[in-house]
Amino acid sequence: MAQGCGGDLADIYEDFKLQTGFRHTHEREVTAMSMQDPQFLQMAPRVYNIWCDKQKEIFVIAMEMLENVTHFDTVHDISQWTIDDIKVALCAIAQFHSMYLGKTEDLVQQHPCFQPMGQQHMVMLEPLWRAFLEHNVTEFPEIWTSERLAVS
Repeated sequence: MAQGCGGDLADIYEDFKLQTGFRHTHEREVTAMSMQDPQFLQMAPRVYNIWCDKQKEIFVIAMEMLENVTHFDTVHDISQWTIDDIKVALCAIAQFHSMYLGKTEDLVQQHPCFQPMGQQHMVMLEPLWRAFLEHNVTEFPEIWTSERLAVS
């Protein structure tokens, strides 16, 4: 998505793309969709089967067909996304992440593909985080207000 935004963000992302944690996302997706945590199952689509063959680079998740999905395949066209839609998405992402807040060691022990970034790594990525912030200030000024920017 950063590359699709163009400008400085796309340029800076190119320098950091191998350090962001998006590498091997396909493996983490298969692992995440295999989880049986009841809180996760409440928000996730029903999974019927998973096929993972790392040698052949095959990663398949057979899940329920979601109907009436309003933002499907909109990664390159954000015109459908309202501020409320973004807030709902961020709340759902936060809910998922909150399931493992303070339980990082347990999560990594059970699922080694989930490697958190340490403080030193996050600091190294600061130019990228700043580029994201600058992009978002321009694109979503109603969310990234001066009050919010004061804490960054």
